[in-house]
Amino acid sequence: MSSISRSRLEGLDVLRGFAAISIILFHVLFVCGFADKTSLTPIVAKLDIGVRFFYALSAFSLLYGYNKKIQMEDGLKKFYIGRFFRIAPLFYLCISFYLIAMPLWYDTKIEVADLLANLTFSFGLIPGKHESIVWAGWSIGVEWIFYFLFPLFVVLGRTIKSTLILLIISILIFYQFDILGLELQKISNAAYELNFLHQLMFFAAGLLSFKLYELIDFNKKIFRISFPIIIIPSLYLYFFTNLVVNPLADVLIAFIFIFIILYFATFPPKLLTNRLFITLGLCSFGLYLLHFIVIIFFLKTDILNKLNLLPQHGSSAFLTYFAFVFLMTFVLSYISYKFYEYPIMKLGKKIANQQPTLKEVQKEIKVQA
Repeated sequence: MSSISRSRLEGLDVLRGFAAISIILFHVLFVCGFADKTSLTPIVAKLDIGVRFFYALSAFSLLYGYNKKIQMEDGLKKFYIGRFFRIAPLFYLCISFYLIAMPLWYDTKIEVADLLANLTFSFGLIPGKHESIVWAGWSIGVEWIFYFLFPLFVVLGRTIKSTLILLIISILIFYQFDILGLELQKISNAAYELNFLHQLMFFAAGLLSFKLYELIDFNKKIFRISFPIIIIPSLYLYFFTNLVVNPLADVLIAFIFIFIILYFATFPPKLLTNRLFITLGLCSFGLYLLHFIVIIFFLKTDILNKLNLLPQHGSSAFLTYFAFVFLMTFVLSYISYKFYEYPIMKLGKKIANQQPTLKEVQKEIKVQA
């Protein structure tokens, strides 16, 4: 597991797909007005953890793909070029949509300073501006902070012990953020809740999951049996009971993430590891960014009600609305990934792997001489 070139872990693609679906469910519930109309609200209201799960998956995937490469010559350059060409194209395309939609439909003007902060991915560092022009785009700002800090995480997390210490520190920060975040709370509750320090614990959980994956051979029957025994009751405790409340519940879910990632990385369930769910995972970034555009379309046109496509019952109406949002988002995401994101990712990889020309080498030799 320590080689530089690694095979893709399809189990993690499945998890990305489920994380994206959970976020869509959460937003349809609250944004589309179903929160007080369905008995599913207590469960679906907790699915915002999908964003936090993305952080854990991102941390594991970054170490899995770049832990060794980033220490090589031009490793940092290739890392940041790769991340930019993965995130920026679709994010910029969505910004273009909101530049038109916000003044037209919501009578909201987008300031030049806000646009620049989004284009440079610096908005996550600006209290009050961290929510992004792109709806649900706040997490991209947080993710880019983790990208900027990733070389530091690699250095600090060289061993499982140091990575565990990093997780413990992030938990302490999470618990003490009520004190650290007093000024942010004065700006808005979102400025407090969505701050990257408040999300660090989940990213650190992903870092630890990779270190465990790298160190321990989990391909044993005992792990295949014990992981579900730990995961299933813990998820039941989190979603279906009130025995564990915040902030302890958030710490619990961070540790559940570790076991889920290790299980799917090592024993990807055959029932789920199929073309459909893997495709959902590959398109998960599009599912995340584009679903709000679909929601806006449905809200502004009210087409589902006009065509009498929604049942009268609250839960049935909610699930039907979600199904339409999900299907339309999936189609858009698949098209985006296949014909827009993936070709640009390949271009980014080509640029990152370009060797210096002979003239550049000769120029560098002259400078050094």
